[in-house]
Amino acid sequence: MSLSLAVKLDEKQNDGEQTPLLHSCQMGDLHLTKSLIEGGCNRDVVSKYGNNCLVVASNFGHIDIVEYLIEIGFDMNWRNEADGFNAILVASEKGHLEIVKYLDSIGCDINSKTNTNANCIYLASLHGHLDTVKYLISCGVDPNERNNNGFDAILAVSQEGHLEIVKYLQSIGCDVNSKTNNNTNCMYLASFKGHLDTVKYLISCGVDPNEKDNDGFNAILAASQEGHLEIVKYLQSIGCDVNSKTNNNTNCMYLASFKGHLDTVKYLISCGVDPNEKDDNGFNAILVASYAGHLEVIKYLLMNGCNKNDKTNNNVTSLHWAAANGHLDVVEFLISIRVNLNEKNKDGKTALDLARENQDQNENYEEIINLLLKSI
Repeated sequence: MSLSLAVKLDEKQNDGEQTPLLHSCQMGDLHLTKSLIEGGCNRDVVSKYGNNCLVVASNFGHIDIVEYLIEIGFDMNWRNEADGFNAILVASEKGHLEIVKYLDSIGCDINSKTNTNANCIYLASLHGHLDTVKYLISCGVDPNERNNNGFDAILAVSQEGHLEIVKYLQSIGCDVNSKTNNNTNCMYLASFKGHLDTVKYLISCGVDPNEKDNDGFNAILAASQEGHLEIVKYLQSIGCDVNSKTNNNTNCMYLASFKGHLDTVKYLISCGVDPNEKDDNGFNAILVASYAGHLEVIKYLLMNGCNKNDKTNNNVTSLHWAAANGHLDVVEFLISIRVNLNEKNKDGKTALDLARENQDQNENYEEIINLLLKSI
């Protein structure tokens, strides 16, 4: 291959992401990979994301290319400077067990960690690769080792709902009561992500569903926030307090309303949760629903005793929030039920003032301004 051609082939393609050599490693074309390297292409090239040929081949599961690159002298433990990933870490993350075994057999550091201190077993667990997890355990990798945020393998799999791995890790002695640096436990993580089967299993193992993290969140608060109604119902059925509150006195109703989970709001109302209860800043369900623009939640809350003219500690009303955030349908509805259009917040501003401040953001604001002007 001529020098000029080799230089051209080293130029990155695909909007600067890859050279032909990196692309051939990604696609698993061993013949082309060999031809490019033997023809003088720059073998030390890295991708847009900082990965070299070996990491790319390991990431995409091409063991024949991995073996070839090792044979011609690639550093088996080479790391991406940006995130600290090397070949065995990405192979573990993607569940490419044969590559993990091969790299381990030639002396790769199976206890490698990323820049955030995530190890191979954490990554394999997070992505649900049970066979890789079992192999790493057989090699002596510590499943209880934590990353910079305090996550270990069993916390990661609880979060992602990989129940068989949760069971396996628990069976070999991992602590189902493990917690992150923020004191978030497995139960909270499974509830937040909506994994009912994992929640039930953790309950069977004796994990406390009422335990709170440093912000005062527990499982039922997390499930309410994310609208995982079946988990809310299950937790309530086993005695969890639907009137739980965070450190800021935010309750389940507030969280469900803020995210627009009408079915969860209805269930919480049926359980007797007070929709008018306020957090430390004076926010309640109808105020946050107005802030976020969830009209159907607003209508339902009003049908169940909420005050259309409620205010935060800063004297901000539902209309203020809806107008400030461009929720035209909510503004129209609030006007139709005759809320106070001239109410001022602590800064002396009306809903119209707030809409005018934001009128350059999108076309809704112009309509809101015109609507308020016609209605005042």
